[in-house]
Amino acid sequence: MTTRAKARHAASAFTLIELLVVIAIIAILIGLLLPAVQKVREAAARMSCSNNLKQLGIAAHNYQSTFSTLPPGYHGPDPNIHYPLAGHLDAGSPKWTGSLAYLLPYVEQDNIHKQMQTMSGAATSNWWGVNPDWTLAHTQIKTFQCPSDGQTPTSGSVALAHSYDSGDPAGAEGAVIYTFSDTTLGKTNYTGIAGPGWNDGSIAAPAALNANYRPYTGIFTNRSKVKVETITDGSSNTLMFGEGLGGSSPGTRDFQWTWAGSGSMATFRGLCNGPAGSATAVNWASFSSNHSGIVLFCFGDGSVRGIRHGSSCARNPATGATGSTPSADWWAFQALSGMNDGDLRASALTN
Repeated sequence: MTTRAKARHAASAFTLIELLVVIAIIAILIGLLLPAVQKVREAAARMSCSNNLKQLGIAAHNYQSTFSTLPPGYHGPDPNIHYPLAGHLDAGSPKWTGSLAYLLPYVEQDNIHKQMQTMSGAATSNWWGVNPDWTLAHTQIKTFQCPSDGQTPTSGSVALAHSYDSGDPAGAEGAVIYTFSDTTLGKTNYTGIAGPGWNDGSIAAPAALNANYRPYTGIFTNRSKVKVETITDGSSNTLMFGEGLGGSSPGTRDFQWTWAGSGSMATFRGLCNGPAGSATAVNWASFSSNHSGIVLFCFGDGSVRGIRHGSSCARNPATGATGSTPSADWWAFQALSGMNDGDLRASALTN
């Protein structure tokens, strides 16, 4: 090789310093690119979640076109027994199937709906006590799940939730939750809006921090038969379906909601996305999400909008559940959940 050829060869090669500079530039570009990629992924997941809720809204309206009313929140006791006496779960032949189970034919899941005996009236027990219903209830339905939530619960699945009257003269009420240790049941991140007390609620109950639940009854309650046109607050001002994580915090999941049983959820716990142990911790009964700053809801007119958390969690996050005065944002959320309350405070969370 001639001296000139050797010089050309040396000039075309990278020096160690140049190579390190190139690697550093690539690392910086990757560092800049990853957050952008994550934002794009979350934007796509949020859009998909919004579309799922939109599909539920359309399905509910199609259900009304067929049966003249929206589906019931859940098929519970008849009459609406509040206090959980012996046989509470079997009073009035409840099947405890939730609103989503009624919408199966309208989200391209008619094959599951047709096989469920509790939906056809053939079953004499609840869906978890008969087959093929129990097996079918393990079906994972994409439309019922938010793509931003990929966690598996550590404890189990929520089969039902129902309010009850404690018999307190002041009208104190509570809720009964029925769960399974089975974490493979068909999951849902969406459920119907019941208002703060699932059905008629209580009047100035001490447990409610002296808040009157009763005017804020939502669209989906026990054996409800609501028509869109009877929502006097206006369908565009009333929540119909919302999303939730069903756990103790976004990072730690204890329970998940099930589409077969979690037909509607009360709103008394507000919108919570805080860590476990905090006054704003995610609870099995709270509406929550992995979306930044908001929780998505489908309104009665089928539109999907994000609601910001504000200070709506646990009625008063400054003092937690022991607070004595519900926050303005908590009231705004209840106003959104009620269908005939005439309360205009909802704008506090939607503007």
